Formats: sequence, structure tokens, C-alpha cells
Amino acid sequence: MKSRRIVATCVIAIGLAAQAQAASLEIKILGLDLAYDGSSIHDAMSVAGGLGDPALADPLTSMDFLVDGVSVGTLTTDIWADIRLAIEEIPVGGGVVSNSIGGDFGFDLLTSPTASLSGIGLALDLDEFTVVYTTAGMLSISGGGIARGILVQNLPFGLELSTFDDVSFAFSSDSMSSVTDDGTFLTGFDASGSGNVKGVLVPEPASATMLLMAGLGLVGLGRRRR
Repeated sequence: MKSRRIVATCVIAIGLAAQAQAASLEIKILGLDLAYDGSSIHDAMSVAGGLGDPALADPLTSMDFLVDGVSVGTLTTDIWADIRLAIEEIPVGGGVVSNSIGGDFGFDLLTSPTASLSGIGLALDLDEFTVVYTTAGMLSISGGGIARGILVQNLPFGLELSTFDDVSFAFSSDSMSSVTDDGTFLTGFDASGSGNVKGVLVPEPASATMLLMAGLGLVGLGRRRR
């Protein structure tokens, strides 16, 4: 009987471990267009947004969803990005700048043409981000930390990001145009490129539940025979 209890305990432990070691989720974004106005980097359509309205968001070419590096599905229609990153004083000569005016980071992915919160596939409110600019016209943005809140989730393919783990966003571009400056800092530019969001995937409750039920079943069997 003791051996059955040990086996049951091991099965339950494996089930809990499976939950703890959740898979990674990455969302690759192509066709992202951004603009800078001297105080914020935002999607090319509008500095305003956050309402799930495609008219205020940048239309994307594709969103590819990968779990542990393997694609589970791709969207190529009805997809947009709604972004606003408050940032100032990007040096004309290039450099690294972190958000310096309150940490305002807004990042929404829209996966439905519905102009409301129901149209938002993912809305993030992250803690920090960094902008890297080079005089060769290269731009990269990275941000992350513990999410203050995954405000809205309505991702396709049954996917869901964990709200208890790190979430990161990155953008890179080697295509910049309309670059303006005041002699010291940039005052405007347009940039096109690609981005991604990375986080921890919430495990399917069904698989974890089955393991736990199997373990409890062994415990019950041992007690009945005893």
C-alpha cells in the first residue's frame, strides 16, 4: 500500500511540475510601421488608440503564433497593432535611451475588425522599454518586465499568456525615413520592420487535471484495498 501512495504522490508531483514548466509563446509580427513625433513612438496610423479600433491602428502583414518555437497558426487578415511608447531625447548621433517620462507603454494587438475592446486580441501594459538608434538608420526597441496587467486577452488558436510571468516586446527596423532633428535630438521619423511578443503560455487545464485525477485515483485504490 505504501508503494502505491508513493507512486500516486509522484504522479501528482509530475502533474504539478507540468503546470510549472509551461510552454513559451511567441507572437511574430510582420509589416509593423511606426512613427516618432519627438515625445512618443507610436503606430503609423495614430498616436491615439487603445480602444480596439482598427481605424486608429496600423494594419499588419501577418501574425505567426509559435509555441516552444513551433508555429501553431498564422493570421494574415484583420490584424493590427496599436502602440504608444512615451520617449524623449533620442540623440542625433545615436545612442540608447530608456523611457524617461513615466514609463508609458501601450501595446495592443487587434485580431478582429470590431471597433471595441472585443476586437483586441492582446493588450499589454509593461513596465519599461529601451530604444536603440544608430546613425546608420537602424532602430531597435525592446521592453519587458513583469506585466502590470495583461489587460485584455482574446488570442486565437486557444492561446493565453500567463499574467504571472515575464512578458517582453521587441521591434527592429533598418528602414527609416523622414528623419528630422533639432541639432541635438531627433524630432521625428518613420520606421518599418518586424516585432515579437514573448511570454509564458498558460498550460491547458485539461492535461494537468488528467494527471492529478490519475494520481488521486491511485490513492483511492490503495485506500479501498487497505
